[in-house]
Amino acid sequence: MLEEIRPVEVASSALPRQDLLARICVRPPYYALHNERFTETIFSAEAVAELPQGLALGPMRPGDISRHGAIAGSCAVALTQRDSLRRFYLATKATYQGFLSEAPYGSPVQFSAAVKDMDKRKARAEIHAYVGAGLLATLEVEYSILSVTLFERLNAERRRTTSKLEHLKPVGEYPVRWQGKRASK
Repeated sequence: MLEEIRPVEVASSALPRQDLLARICVRPPYYALHNERFTETIFSAEAVAELPQGLALGPMRPGDISRHGAIAGSCAVALTQRDSLRRFYLATKATYQGFLSEAPYGSPVQFSAAVKDMDKRKARAEIHAYVGAGLLATLEVEYSILSVTLFERLNAERRRTTSKLEHLKPVGEYPVRWQGKRASK
């Protein structure tokens, strides 16, 4: 991994969500980042756990850290483009390394993403997730970049109308027994 990517300082200006969503093809409820910020090289945002804790330890499930991290990386790539065109950033490969955190489930997680390399058709971003001052996870994600026209042409047969959701639907809670830091069903 490269040197730590720290979240953008709060003193920097907030990034208008409509400007960001005009460049990417991810929408709420899947897009659940907030407090978005961007410098010339680093995109930062925050997210909190949305699903029941289940057997997860720490502030957020690893799958959700990966989801929010990959989206943060795509935002960094989109904001680094020379123009403001809307594109699809499809994650094609990812590596994840998680670290133990004593933070309680539901604590805010800060995501910081930086573009490592990019050309017209592909990009690679490095993403760090923090809870407080502690490093929670690192990700490296590779993306294929597709124009909206190309994506729609490639997926024309799969296109269908879906209902609009403001939030993810709840997942059933699993009965979990906790003994100290250990959980079991």
